Amino acid sequence: MNFHNKILKTVTAFVGLSMLLCSCESSLDVDPPGTTLIGDLAYADESTIAASMNGIYFTMASEGNFYSGAFNGDLSSLSDQAKLATTTDANIIQIAKNNVLADNLTVQSIWENSYRTIYQANVFLEKVSGRTDIDITLRDQFLGEAKFLRALCYFQLVNYYGAVPLATTSDAITNANLSRTADTEVWDFIQSELEASIGLLPTSIDAHDSSRSRATSAAAQGLLARVHLYRQNWQDAITMATAVINNPEYSIDLPVPGDFISLYDDDVPETVFELFMGEFGNFVSDILLGSAWDDPQLFLRDKFVNSFEAGDLRGDAFVVPAADGNFAYNKFDNDSGLNDDRQKIIRLSEMYLIRAEASLQLPSPDLTTATDDINEIRNRAGLADTAATTKQDLLDAVAQERYIELAFEGHRWFDLIRTGKLDEVMSAEKPDDWNLADDRYMPIPDAEIGVNPNLGN
Repeated sequence: MNFHNKILKTVTAFVGLSMLLCSCESSLDVDPPGTTLIGDLAYADESTIAASMNGIYFTMASEGNFYSGAFNGDLSSLSDQAKLATTTDANIIQIAKNNVLADNLTVQSIWENSYRTIYQANVFLEKVSGRTDIDITLRDQFLGEAKFLRALCYFQLVNYYGAVPLATTSDAITNANLSRTADTEVWDFIQSELEASIGLLPTSIDAHDSSRSRATSAAAQGLLARVHLYRQNWQDAITMATAVINNPEYSIDLPVPGDFISLYDDDVPETVFELFMGEFGNFVSDILLGSAWDDPQLFLRDKFVNSFEAGDLRGDAFVVPAADGNFAYNKFDNDSGLNDDRQKIIRLSEMYLIRAEASLQLPSPDLTTATDDINEIRNRAGLADTAATTKQDLLDAVAQERYIELAFEGHRWFDLIRTGKLDEVMSAEKPDDWNLADDRYMPIPDAEIGVNPNLGN
């Protein structure tokens, strides 16, 4: 079965008036259908504003197959994590061979998922900013959530596509004619959005009935720590990561002692932010592990399997023998059988590894902090303290832990790019398929350029 078709058929649920989006030719040109009354009703009072906020999360989770399969399924084969298995899906094959065409459904899905979410956030911010007829604390929380989600979308876009249109309004004419914005300006916008959202968002998950699938200030701090790491703002990355690490609502301990798969249960203390999937469907387990109705679509690359040290409990938990001497991946095990596992976006272990790497890149490297943070991750995995003692060896140890600990969570491709290792690693791993000039960025979808030729510039 074609995974993209199965996923797209699954995400047909409906939530609230704010989700009444028309099917338009361009993802940058999206308007609620009908009359102005519909738009006004969606922001009439506190309850409808809350429903509109839920609608932004809904779109991010349900639009296309990005978070329901591609995020840590299809797209993991771009890098040195996964390889083709049984799939005949041309979209996955293109990605695994780093020969991604502009009509690829996953390429289109990343774009549409991001810009439809951004559009709704833009509308929300325009409608709710300055409102004094609702609870001010709740209003500010909602505004912070909209800014956080908009920043997360632009983070994905700028990393996959480079320069992208920076849409900050709901005006259809403006959006329909946008050109691509320099990636440095997009990064500046992401950073400013997250800085603003920290002061608006609630400081505790208690505001969300203890759910980790709504943004808090810690989620914004965590994503901002990642942004600072990518931008090589080392001290700022340390500051943000440390704020999350020191937050008592988060813990590095396994929820179930000795059970690494329990890390991926819903609402566990190690999770800083996760995306609620529900009935939309999260099919990554089917893609990487297989299911009753199909074999795995992707196997683990030999390099990845061989990277686990002896005694690493993560290898014991996640690496599963499959057909013909290959291996499948069991990190996302779909234990409920409902494909409703929440998508992990920010975990505490990433914060330790961000702080470790940034500490090593300071003008006066902090080897002690880096060593301690690496060991937090290694010891949890049943491994002894790192033997690394020099700056370079410790940086290599951080890279190793990111490769293993954060595998299939949307990090590896970006890590290779930001550290300047992409060409070296991929030319060695995929010598017959790799070409840096052609393969570094995703192509802008054909359908978008057809509507707005400015995107081709």
